Amino acid sequence: GMYFWPAVREQYAQRHDGAMPLVRPNDVFFSLHALVLCAIVGLQAIMYPRGSQRLSWLSRGMLGACALMVPVGVVLAAA
Repeated sequence: GMYFWPAVREQYAQRHDGAMPLVRPNDVFFSLHALVLCAIVGLQAIMYPRGSQRLSWLSRGMLGACALMVPVGVVLAAA
């Protein structure tokens, strides 16, 4: 949001004594790069055969917590 929308940049400047946010194209590329690599690793985990391996209860709990954080974050961001 800080890089693409002028309204967000203006609000930031108003709140920080006229200073513009220091988000640069390399910051945007880095986050997109990380997203793509995480998606590739996730797809590999789904696609490759697991045999008789199962997720532990701890892993299931952590995945459930992460899945719960997404909608909570969206609601908090919208508020």
